[in-house]
Amino acid sequence: MSAFGHFCAFCERPLPDKAWVWNARTGECLEEDSRDIQDWQFLYLLDHNCHKAQQCASAQGLDPSVLLLPASESGFTPLLDSPLRYQMQPVERVLVDERGKKSSETIDQVVVSGITDQANATIRYFALNTPYYKSDQNELEIPLGDYLSLEDRRMDQRTLVWKNAEMVALNVRNAETFELGRVVTEQFRLLAGSMGFWSSSVTASANILQNRNMLRRIFFEAAEMAQRRLVIDGLEPGEAVFFHGSGPHHTFPGTQSVFG
Repeated sequence: MSAFGHFCAFCERPLPDKAWVWNARTGECLEEDSRDIQDWQFLYLLDHNCHKAQQCASAQGLDPSVLLLPASESGFTPLLDSPLRYQMQPVERVLVDERGKKSSETIDQVVVSGITDQANATIRYFALNTPYYKSDQNELEIPLGDYLSLEDRRMDQRTLVWKNAEMVALNVRNAETFELGRVVTEQFRLLAGSMGFWSSSVTASANILQNRNMLRRIFFEAAEMAQRRLVIDGLEPGEAVFFHGSGPHHTFPGTQSVFG
């Protein structure tokens, strides 16, 4: 994890304890440490839920070569033409108990959608909107047992990060002095680096700040400096310089300078 960071490469959730290493070339997770340096560029970390979805996709014979990988230059950007779009919207959540009784309520959730075949294939492959989401009905139908056991909370966590990012971005925008602005910007940078769900955070922030230089300072410059000081467990410093993995080598998974 010293090489790849502490976040799932696809849902961007923090990985506090356990992660799986997925090989995008083979479509399988590694069972043992890989010593094949040629495969480093294909390796990505997965959290529990993305790993579970990946196993289902692999069992169905879905082709991993058609996916939009996080390190791709055509990956997420906060621009309108991004192949992956994150949007807060009302969603109908339906809880189903063991007897089949349903209870529903409308809640706000951050839904990820795709505008390319690659993006949509990636959303399906890793069930980025959870296995419960029915996009054609804009509905989450969740077994009550799964809901109570917190089986898959990625959408809830992504939504919470969005709301937190909006709140802090407003503080940055409304800072009354330069010094206060500098302080809240640094606070935002640290918060963004710990919350995960980078794409949700930056989308929510971009809607408010609408300032590429500010977004770059918060979300990219610190990561860019960290990459220059790359240290990887098990590799000599000279070897680490030539590491060509998928990333991130820094706080945010698979990200590049999308702010120009």
